[in-house]
This record gives sequence, C-alpha cells and structure tokens, in this order.
Amino acid sequence: MLGAWLVAVYCWWGVLAMGGQVSQARERKALLWQGLRAVFLGFGTWAFHFIGMLGWQPGVTLSFGARQTLLSLLVSMLAAWPLLGAMRRGATAGEAWPGVLAYCAGLSVMHYMGIYAADTVPGIRWAPGWIALSTLLALVLAICTLDMKRWINGAAPSERLGRRSLTALLLGSLLFAVHFTSVAGATYSAGTICVTPGSLGGEQLAILVAFATTIIFSSTMWFSVSDARLETQLQQQALALQTRSDILEQSLRKDGETDLPNRLALEQALQRAAGHESVMLTVFCIELEGYQVIADSWGQETATALARELAQRLRGELEAARILARTGDAQFIAVMTGDMPTTTLAQTASRIVAALRRPFGNEGLAVSLGCRIGVSTGSPAGGAVCAAGAGAQRRRVRDAGRPAVERLQGAHAK
Repeated sequence: MLGAWLVAVYCWWGVLAMGGQVSQARERKALLWQGLRAVFLGFGTWAFHFIGMLGWQPGVTLSFGARQTLLSLLVSMLAAWPLLGAMRRGATAGEAWPGVLAYCAGLSVMHYMGIYAADTVPGIRWAPGWIALSTLLALVLAICTLDMKRWINGAAPSERLGRRSLTALLLGSLLFAVHFTSVAGATYSAGTICVTPGSLGGEQLAILVAFATTIIFSSTMWFSVSDARLETQLQQQALALQTRSDILEQSLRKDGETDLPNRLALEQALQRAAGHESVMLTVFCIELEGYQVIADSWGQETATALARELAQRLRGELEAARILARTGDAQFIAVMTGDMPTTTLAQTASRIVAALRRPFGNEGLAVSLGCRIGVSTGSPAGGAVCAAGAGAQRRRVRDAGRPAVERLQGAHAK
C-alpha cells in the first residue's frame, strides 16, 4: 500500500514539474507538452491503480484480461487531456467544468474497468455508497488540481518548490483515496473464481507495472531538472532585463557629460514636490557666457572637460540645493528649499559668479567664464512656473546687459 501511495505522489510531482515547459512553450509545442503530460499522468495513474490491485486481498486470486487492462490505460490518458488543458490555460474549476467532469468520469471509469477486467464467477457485488464516495473524491481531486496549480503559479520562484511538494502530497493522497474507496465498493462471494482468459496477473502484471513505474520515475527526474534549469534561466533573464532597464532609466534622466540630472529629471522632481510638499522653493537659472565659443574653438572634448569641472564647482557652491540639473549646453538650474532673503540670494549668486570666473586651465591655455543668473521663488504647486520665471528673469538680466542678480517673485509666491 505504501508503494502505491508513493507512486501516486510521485506521479503528480512529475505532472507539476512539467508545468514550466508547458507555460513557456508556444501554442503548437505547448500542445505537444500537454499530450506528453496526459500520457504521463494517465500512465502513472494506471500504474498506481494496478500496484494497488496487486496488494488487494479480496479472498480471490485475481488475474486481469489484457484487452480490458490496456483499454483502461487508454481511458486514463484520454481523461487527463482536458484537465491538463485547463491547467495550461490557468483556468478555474468554474471556467473549466467540462474538463473537470471529464477527468472525474474518466478516472472513475478507469478504476472500475480495472476491477471489472478480472472476470469472476459469480460476478462482483457493488456497493453504491462506496461508488458514490469514490466518484465524489475524483471530483474533488480534479477541482483541487486546478486550484493548487494556480496557487503554485502565484508564488515567488523561491517558494514554488515547497508549494509543489505540498500539492503533490495532497493530490497523491486524494488519488490514493479514490482507488481504495473504489475497491471497497467491490466484494466477492465465498467460492468465487477468476476465469479471465489471456490474463495478466502475478509476475506478468508486476513486470508491466514495474516498467510503467520506472518510466514515471526517470521521466520525472528529467523533467524536474529541466524545469529547474528553465526557471533559473528565466530568473537570470529577468534580472538582466531589469538591470538594463534601470541603466536605461538612469541614462534618460542624466546628463551624459556631467552626470547631473537633466531637464526630464528636473521636471519629474518638480512634479513630485508639487504633489507632496508645501514648503517654498527658490530656483536659480544660470546661463554661462562663452561656453559655445570654447566648444567651437577648442573642440567638444575640451568643452566636455570644462562642463564637468563647472558642474563640480557648482556642486561646491550649492551644497544645500535640492537638485542641480543641466538643462542645456550652457544652462544649469538649481532648486533650493525655502524662501531665501534677498541678501542671501545675492551672496549665493555672487559665490556662483566668482566660482565660474576662476580660470580653467587646458593644455597651457587658461579661460574663464561669465554667467547670468535669474532667481524665482514660488510654491511647489507652481514649480514649473517658478523655473520658467527664473529663466525669464535671467534673460532680462542678459538683455539689459547688467551683471546684477535680480529676484522675481513667482505667480505662486507667498
């Protein structure tokens, strides 16, 4: 009896282990895998049944007709097909009730054909109560198969092995119960003899069942290893895709020359601040003078090196900046938290101007840059308006030809 139960559990383990290949395969190949699983489940269920029959002691020496025995194997395989198709689609028992009923009926027919294959005189006395119970258990088995498969698929990869093991134990135990309630419904009168011609029994049946069981064990081992390898590959591919996605996301939000946030990152930061904060913002818009001339005269490589050093100098002067972004070749925007007094604004702007005017050396040459700065203050709800206001103020300073730093109180200011 223990051997029969182990075969039942291991049969379901193999069916569940083949789920990875079925779910990842394309339609035509998935149907092939579904067919292989139907053969596997049908063969395993049939082998389990006859192992149980070998251990059954009804008081009669039984042998089984070869035709009926092999026909019951075919019924077992055909019954598995619709249920496994529903498993492949991830359907619930309510959505796949024809497949559930077909498996329930096929499983019951296979068991009773296997018992009836032993032709006896007088015939078997059937107990309707046990027959009804075995049929009900077959229905429960079919429903649990679909629900437990969805339960396994919903788990993280690290949890699936444990869930698969528990599911195989449950389904194998239910199959065990279906078989032994079936044989409990068949009783023989005293003096009954078995008259099956061309029969399978004893050593012959044991060899056939051992062969089927060997197929189950070897196939399960191969499919389990293949499925584990497939899951590992899928996890590695998912990790690689996520890494590339993260790198791409960072590159889209970062200036390639200075590694500062770009305009897109600045806009997203202002949007987040508008939705979650109420503190005032102060925005500095800084435009370099002479940067494009250097790029045209000395080449882009020199201009890139200059941009990187300028970014470092701005970071040093604007350590308290919530975000410092490069929004153009010669334009930087710094967002500060709080409504800064005019004297503090002037001091900060003066430090920026002085930092950018310090000579920048390159291959024996020295250059210095000027800049124009516009400042705007506003609420986070008007962050984009505040940044635009700082840009407008910077253009006024530039157009007026004044080196002064002026403050614009934004439309959303206090």
